[in-house]
Amino acid sequence: MKSGKKVKEQKKKIQVKVMEGPTSLGDGSFVDKTELYGLGDIAATSFYVVDFDNDGFDDLVTLPHFFSTPHFYRFNSLTAKFEELPTSPFKNIFRVSYLAFADFNGDHIQDVLVGVFNQKTSMNKEPLKLFLGSLNQGTYQLKHKPGAFPKSSIAPNSAIALLDYNLDGFLDVYVAHWFDVTKRRPEVVPDSLFKGSGTSFKDISFVLKDELLYAKGSGYYMAKPTIGVTSCDVNLDGYPDILTSSTAGYTNKLWKNVLFPTGGRAYKNIGDTSLYAQDKEGALAVKQGGNSLFSMCLDYNNDGLIDIVSGELTHSYDPEYRDRSTVLTGANFSPLKFLRDEYYMDDGTANWNQADKRGVSFDFDSDGLIDFSVDNSGFPPKSRLILFKQQKDHGYMDIAKRLGVDVLNPSGTVTCDFNRDGRPDILTGHSNIRRVGISKRVFLFENQITNNFKRVRIFVGSTKNKNSKSVGATIRLKTSKSMQTRFLNYFVGGQSSQNMDGSLWGLGSAETVDEVIVFWPFSDKNKKPIKKSYLGNMFKFTGDYAEFTICFEKGVLPGRQLCN
Repeated sequence: MKSGKKVKEQKKKIQVKVMEGPTSLGDGSFVDKTELYGLGDIAATSFYVVDFDNDGFDDLVTLPHFFSTPHFYRFNSLTAKFEELPTSPFKNIFRVSYLAFADFNGDHIQDVLVGVFNQKTSMNKEPLKLFLGSLNQGTYQLKHKPGAFPKSSIAPNSAIALLDYNLDGFLDVYVAHWFDVTKRRPEVVPDSLFKGSGTSFKDISFVLKDELLYAKGSGYYMAKPTIGVTSCDVNLDGYPDILTSSTAGYTNKLWKNVLFPTGGRAYKNIGDTSLYAQDKEGALAVKQGGNSLFSMCLDYNNDGLIDIVSGELTHSYDPEYRDRSTVLTGANFSPLKFLRDEYYMDDGTANWNQADKRGVSFDFDSDGLIDFSVDNSGFPPKSRLILFKQQKDHGYMDIAKRLGVDVLNPSGTVTCDFNRDGRPDILTGHSNIRRVGISKRVFLFENQITNNFKRVRIFVGSTKNKNSKSVGATIRLKTSKSMQTRFLNYFVGGQSSQNMDGSLWGLGSAETVDEVIVFWPFSDKNKKPIKKSYLGNMFKFTGDYAEFTICFEKGVLPGRQLCN
């Protein structure tokens, strides 16, 4: 028989585990399969779901901490487990703040951008590097491309977005900059835009109208401190727009892709006129916005207008005019306008905090209505993963606790489908911010929802340009009942994780695919955006789940394929 002391210690450990993980086992919709997938002994704050060996199965790259060495895990399809690569694809071992995988040079192998936030604890003379990927007898390797980015002063690179701003077929890079705290007095650093040519990048930040304005009197730039960035085609004109998130009461920016009077493309900030920048109350004074951390694009009500979810850091003592996390509902395309519906997780106590650091949109129950999760993190014991389910009236309800996924201090949450059943699973890690004793582990919640809905995953690609996976494409799926929209942009917020390739859709049991429309991220011979339609009879189901690849040159192909 165990002594009373040992029994008490055991009970204490169980209580701590329950508090850190989900607060309940849930209703069976999601089941913790972390151990079964071989991820029981790892720690991570960021995840990158990417098929780096081109075997048709999603692999995994992790950062154990916010500034750490990447770890690579190959998915073994025979054992259905992840196996860490015996040697890193990088020749040298180094620490990074974030990664971004994409095919930049058009060889159909994943390359990677490596970023360093560049604060006092992570000074780096080359804060942004390009590594080109190769496969040598199935072994994935990454080789540094020196001089890919122009030499510049050390900058606080908080986040990046990948896009093709002028649709020339090459991926460009928007680099968000936060405060430079290495100075005696923290200074705002203007954001940058680098035009790509496959393996090198040119600074064209001048196309960001007024971003480089300098106040000679004060000696500071007029830019905003950007902590997060994402890109999508907000007005569906075929050109990628850019959404930034600013902290310290500064306004957010919505860079609309416009035509220069003399030709060429440029960006104009329409954050204020579109009501994306901040709410109306904060606009009455200087620096009365919010502490914005991320934005993401979606069309939650399937009305054809693009909506935005914006996450904020909010304290119980913040004045009412401070921005709260919000769902911005698209109201008009021209001029672009949004309706703001703010929310905050007030638990009724006098002292609460909410830090919505990252969001992921996905239809977790395949009912054709987009849901989304939020990493409410950094203020334990109350900051937990939020999962908003969309109701039939297009309202949202947090059901993370009911589903058993409300992890404490979630970090880097992504959606994945490693078992390829068409049900989006949830992969998240623990952050020990403000609670150093939080266990270092990850959670892989496998989606086991059973219903009569059909599911489809769509990949796109092309040999027409160097961006072979068509990052930045917009896909619209028209069914017999609705029109759904997805954006192939895998990065959201600051120091972002990377979501899985392609897009997952849910259809009712009696629902049929009528048409799939792709807004391709490149232009035709007349330098106009390309939009192509693919008829529903090209998407044939043999069961309740199917995968298709749309290649620009070849049309709709069954399964997951490389367009080469």
